[in-house]
Amino acid sequence: MNETITIAPSALWERGSPDFVYVERASRHRSLHLVMQDGVARPDRTRHGFLSAAYRDAVARYQSSAHIERAQSYLRRTVRVLDSLSIQVETRVDDFRDLGLYLLVEEAGVFHLLCTREVPARVRVNGVFVPLNASVGGRAPHGVQEIPIETTRAQHDLFAQTLPDSLVLYRVESPRDEVFEILLGGGAADAAAALDALDARSAATTRVSSDRITHSMLYARFDPAPAVRGTAEEPRAVKRTMRGRVRGVAAAALLAAGLVAVGLYAGRLDVERKPDEAPTAARATQERPVPVMTREESSVEERALEVAAVEPGRETDDDGRFELAWEQTYSEPVTSSPSPLGDAIVYGSRDGRVYASAASVGRASGTTSSTRTTPSTISSM
Repeated sequence: MNETITIAPSALWERGSPDFVYVERASRHRSLHLVMQDGVARPDRTRHGFLSAAYRDAVARYQSSAHIERAQSYLRRTVRVLDSLSIQVETRVDDFRDLGLYLLVEEAGVFHLLCTREVPARVRVNGVFVPLNASVGGRAPHGVQEIPIETTRAQHDLFAQTLPDSLVLYRVESPRDEVFEILLGGGAADAAAALDALDARSAATTRVSSDRITHSMLYARFDPAPAVRGTAEEPRAVKRTMRGRVRGVAAAALLAAGLVAVGLYAGRLDVERKPDEAPTAARATQERPVPVMTREESSVEERALEVAAVEPGRETDDDGRFELAWEQTYSEPVTSSPSPLGDAIVYGSRDGRVYASAASVGRASGTTSSTRTTPSTISSM
């Protein structure tokens, strides 16, 4: 079973340690192990205030139920908070040496650790605890991977060391077939004494002391995850994914079928629409009679107009048509319209002449050239 043990200096057992240690297991596969301490011999109030503020912020954000963050997001935000605290007046830190910061977040069998580069955490490899940075590159069975930390730099910090420069973020794969053990906090000389205290402890204890260490340390042990649990969860996740895809495809198919049905119904309405359902204006336009004049009717009307022009007072016969009074033949076509002038009819021909004929008998009473025709000339004809 999983186990967590706090190892504290004996001199600080009764009056309390200045170090900050916190452990919380939110669920079976999610937990937080935190250690913050100052490794200098005489820590000042500013550095202690920085650690206190950083501790309160990290714990409060992890316990917040309003916004639960993933492990990497939580630790990256922690880096930004630490960087902001380190430049404030009351918690300003100019020298980051000997600052011990350790935040281990377990999430679904994967561990993410944010710690200082100079005093790294230690993991047990082949029965021996070694610094975690010695496992980077896959040389250890734990599959340790260093993740870059993205930070923003001001112009005056381009050549100065900032707090994020002294931190490192690791990702550690949980081994399935062996126990994963990690030791957080303390200095290089405290590791051996802490292991001796762990070997000498009694069963079912979560806190031990040692007079050979100067700072608190935290030991965590994680049992391997059963293979059956992993194989059972993967098909369950696959089923959930497939179920979501099937629902999406079904919804798209229903939407397409609905659109097709609406289109077919609208087309059927257009086909089955009756003539009397057409708009009134369109029906009136279609039913309006269009006058059609045949060639025979046109010639008859033209002839009637000619006779009416020759004899204005002549009445028509019984069938409503005019009778021919007289006609003349010329060498060239007569193209002008006849005009009455007293008892005569005046008209022009293409032979270049203007003729005047008696309206009653059609006998020509005079001609003149069209090039010399004037109103006075026509009157004298």
